[in-house]
Amino acid sequence: MKRLVVLIDDLDRCLPQTAIETLEAIRLFVLWDKTAFIVGADEGMIEIAVRDHFKNLPEIDVASNNARDSGQNYTRSYLEKLLQVPFRIPALGETETGIYVTLLLLGRALGEESPEFVKLLALGRAALGKPWEGKGIDHDAIKAAVGERFDEIVDALNLADRVSPVLAAGTKGNPRQIKRFLNALALRLAVAQERGFGNAIEQPHLAKVMLAEMFLHPTVFDHMATTAASSEDGICPEIALIEKLAAGGTEPASASEEDAAPEAGNPVIDEWKTRPDVMRWAAVKPDLGAVSLKPYLFVIKDRKNYLGAAAPLPPKLAALLERLLGGEMSAKGALADVKGLNLPEAVLLFDALRKKVREVSNFDLRPAAMPGVAVVVECHPPLQGRYVDILEALPPDRVGLWVASGHAFVTEAAPKARIATLRENWRKATKNQLLRTELEPKKPARGGRAHGNV
Repeated sequence: MKRLVVLIDDLDRCLPQTAIETLEAIRLFVLWDKTAFIVGADEGMIEIAVRDHFKNLPEIDVASNNARDSGQNYTRSYLEKLLQVPFRIPALGETETGIYVTLLLLGRALGEESPEFVKLLALGRAALGKPWEGKGIDHDAIKAAVGERFDEIVDALNLADRVSPVLAAGTKGNPRQIKRFLNALALRLAVAQERGFGNAIEQPHLAKVMLAEMFLHPTVFDHMATTAASSEDGICPEIALIEKLAAGGTEPASASEEDAAPEAGNPVIDEWKTRPDVMRWAAVKPDLGAVSLKPYLFVIKDRKNYLGAAAPLPPKLAALLERLLGGEMSAKGALADVKGLNLPEAVLLFDALRKKVREVSNFDLRPAAMPGVAVVVECHPPLQGRYVDILEALPPDRVGLWVASGHAFVTEAAPKARIATLRENWRKATKNQLLRTELEPKKPARGGRAHGNV
């Protein structure tokens, strides 16, 4: 035998037990002369399989004296002894992502077997030969390569230029995720065409909506989508404001300018403009600020139906909603009936109450829907995170003291931590002096301890 090389790919896609059995089989033969095993797998997934198999790991790692690190160190040691030459495929950078996206889209437009696309592949390989120069495939070279078929690829070429920066950052250069995004975009466009939506769905607009859906923080996209879905014109006004800032627009410098600039003092924009992912997305063309998002929210409802909230509530839930909007005592009186709901029903009721909160223009007093929100969340703890979403969307400069307390029904660790962070952010950033004073840590009384609001 001259040499035996065994290739094992996608080991991370196996069940943990199968993955371990394969590794143990490799261990039996790996010391044979002229024998090599090449294993392709996600390292993190294999480490999970090792920890799952070796359940009785030592509680404390002697070297680090850290019980939390012991399992990690053992699994890493196991893999290092078995797989002796690691090679980690680096993620695609922005330039490489741009070339990859361009070739994928142009291949679909021209046909991957066409002579024009074969020429483009050669251009792509040449551009990938020096990715550190930050140059993609030259457009003039593309035009020369495809000749008379250039008009067929103009839209695909423009789309590649627009989405590549956000895809590079959002997918962290993962080719599989990039291809999944483009496949989902193509499928949704095909469905829209078959449904006869016509000009209501435009590819560049849908691509930008999907970039926000897949790669922005869920609370950011949820605000965009729910605001657009609940408005008559389907527009989320904050999108136009953040797109203006991303394009180089300036914030107002004086009180007179502030009246003419709605982004001033807008807590949503104040947060969004500090997020690189949002600013990167907002800079993508075309702008969506003046576009009705309702057709696009309908097309993407396979993941979440934002337009479903507009449907009337079932009679049972509609009657409960009226009781929950009837004040503190009325809401508490409905507690037993709310507790009897299943979780999907509770979510519908919660969304209806959240919409009522969003319709309020003056938050000096506690919105009429908030006691009902508290009852629903108290009865259904999985909604505690959504309750914090409501608090995070409130304008701290224009909210009353009621927001500083009354959250005792939030008992889970993650939502409680978010409320604590939110209170601290309000205390530091708000111009609302009364709220800031209320949120200041209480000094302990002599001989006693401080008591803060929950």
